[in-house]
Amino acid sequence: MTDGPEQLAFVSYELGEAATFGVGGTASPGKRFVGFVSDDPAVVDLLIRSLTPIAAPTAPTEPKAPSREALALLESSDAAPADEASGAGPGAILVAVGRDTDRAAFVLALALARRGARDLVVIDRAAEG
Repeated sequence: MTDGPEQLAFVSYELGEAATFGVGGTASPGKRFVGFVSDDPAVVDLLIRSLTPIAAPTAPTEPKAPSREALALLESSDAAPADEASGAGPGAILVAVGRDTDRAAFVLALALARRGARDLVVIDRAAEG
């Protein structure tokens, strides 16, 4: 029993299939999560200090002009053969980069996302393994 609120940290992240990442609720079939709960003041304080800069609002800035590389990727995605239905359900388009054919995969994923007005989620696999 306590007379006031106590700080508590709950940290969790999703594991599982790329096709279902971020789709559905936590009880959806195939969902798996790992994480921990802590009421240790040092752990809670460290998490608050570590995450505050990420969540803190920043002052609005002028949007940067796209780089030549970004414009080339957009142009490539306009020409990508994504006319046929992908068969994917609703949700974001996921693309893993950091290995072999990542440019071609990124361009196709960008084309699918742009044509379907969907979010594009880029997963960095460069540090895997």
